[in-house]
Amino acid sequence: MRFKELAESYGFQIKDVFALINGVWLKRPDIQSVGYHGHHLMTIPRKIRNQPTRQVTLEGSNLPFYFDLEHKLRSWNLLIKKTPHIQGIEKKNLKIEGLEKLYEN
Repeated sequence: MRFKELAESYGFQIKDVFALINGVWLKRPDIQSVGYHGHHLMTIPRKIRNQPTRQVTLEGSNLPFYFDLEHKLRSWNLLIKKTPHIQGIEKKNLKIEGLEKLYEN
């Protein structure tokens, strides 16, 4: 809950991750995704631990604990707010949407 509140205060969204297993899309039981305006930023465990553990994903990758995730989230917040990369992408998307609406009528 604490991580979710912090992410939402920065404007990030936490979404479920799905995998195609035997032709069926299923929700992954081990991880979630943190994103900003539709852009994936980082992967987090579904259950965040407050100390280092040997928690791994289904593929065997180690999952970070709360304070590592908090540090990464704060770094992403600074990076997104200080660099024009994502803002430039959003401006282009708004321009494209405006042109699409113009040509629909």
